[in-house]
Amino acid sequence: MARKIVLADASPLIGLARVGGLPWLRKLYLSISITKAVHNETTVGRELPGAVAISTAMKQGWIRVLR
Repeated sequence: MARKIVLADASPLIGLARVGGLPWLRKLYLSISITKAVHNETTVGRELPGAVAISTAMKQGWIRVLR
């Protein structure tokens, strides 16, 4: 079976986080990868929409920052 690599951009992550939809991604994919730029855009500053939910998903280990 082929391994899927799922990359996410900032806008879909922010949108899903704002409506409580990040668990939908987790049900569809075991893990999501983001770039450092997406990480910075979505989590730098806790006042950003969805920042707390995205940071929590990263701490849980299913959203990962690519090197």
